[in-house]
Amino acid sequence: MSGPVIMAAAQQEIAFEQMRPLLPPELRAEEFVSRYEQFCNQLVELVAGNEFTEVPNFLATSLQDLHRSHSVLLLSEDSVQYVQAMDRQTYILLLQTLVPDVLATVSADRTKQIRAFSKRFSSAVAQAIEGLPPALCTKKQLEADLFAQRLRRFTTLNHLAQTARNVLTKDDNIRLMAEDYKKVDVESVREQLLWASENCSEASIMRFEEEFRQLLVPGQGLSTWASWMQRVVTHSVGLTREPPMPSEELTARVADFQLQWSFLSSLVIRDLTLRSATSFGMFHLMRLLLDEYAFFLLELAVSTDGTQAFPTHAES
Repeated sequence: MSGPVIMAAAQQEIAFEQMRPLLPPELRAEEFVSRYEQFCNQLVELVAGNEFTEVPNFLATSLQDLHRSHSVLLLSEDSVQYVQAMDRQTYILLLQTLVPDVLATVSADRTKQIRAFSKRFSSAVAQAIEGLPPALCTKKQLEADLFAQRLRRFTTLNHLAQTARNVLTKDDNIRLMAEDYKKVDVESVREQLLWASENCSEASIMRFEEEFRQLLVPGQGLSTWASWMQRVVTHSVGLTREPPMPSEELTARVADFQLQWSFLSSLVIRDLTLRSATSFGMFHLMRLLLDEYAFFLLELAVSTDGTQAFPTHAES
């Protein structure tokens, strides 16, 4: 990535400089703000350049130098909030840099490289912030741990996507899945879901179940499955509602959907298991993929209060 990475990714539409108002005027030290922006930019550039082995030393040197120069400033609650907001935005950039499309084809070596980086990152941050103010350490470690966790989930989702893509490209697999799915007691599954979930609409369940049947036709690629999952999440959570719902209501609806989806997919897998379906392994794989992808979409919805459009995926 060439040049300073001052602006955040286009999807986020947030500039690092817009974080400055988080500091009150008496604490808005230009040198501190400029140095922390530079620190964030350089971290993104290191990662974008695949210089992962340089990151631990860079973190330690930069953060300890910052502490020596601005030890008093880093004690303030406002400064801690500013640093946390900057870290969060930086990690969003890193995720977009490392895994721009969670369903795209990625080489095994690249995936291994990214997962190794995610496993080492939290400990690298922990070592780099030794001796810094406790409140600052707590927030920085929290954001670093969340980033590393999300990065591992993204690579897991990507691995599942690539495995599922291999299944979907074979027409015989899809025909076998379609034959096995015809034997599932869909009416019983629907009745149990409606009994357990007050907020479920029978009409919506029937519509999405019919759309799911249409996925079990040769020629439907992974992007088609992803689009179906996006429609299910968008409709079930109510992301198209105007005006947008408050964040508390959105979080509650997301939690409800997670429970409903988990229950529904478990019922279908249970039915296939009891019938000793030949394609059980393929359905289990697609269930794992859809679970992970749904979580990815829900997390995106919550983190942006439902205002950011879901990604589009090209067939690869």
